[in-house]
Amino acid sequence: MNEGYDQNQNSTDDALLADARMGLRIEEFLASDVGRYLVDRGEAEEAAGIEDLLAAEDGSKESLAARQRVGVAKLFKTWLIEGVEAGIAATLNLRLMENFDDE
Repeated sequence: MNEGYDQNQNSTDDALLADARMGLRIEEFLASDVGRYLVDRGEAEEAAGIEDLLAAEDGSKESLAARQRVGVAKLFKTWLIEGVEAGIAATLNLRLMENFDDE
């Protein structure tokens, strides 16, 4: 077999394994007391930011601060979701590769 292919394949496998493991760690973290606490805090922060935004005068410092508050909370959730989704996708790809190798 072509040695370059094996190196590339191993590199791909390693990257997929790393993504799969990270996704699992994030899921475990989210199931923990600390993970649930942080998710709850993020959701509360986003809701409070939206309330502040609705109450603020458009274009004011308060409005900008509220937008930032909402943005940070959404970004936190986005990172967690992306990590879990990357882990799921990597796991599926590894399973597909394993099935392909078995044929």
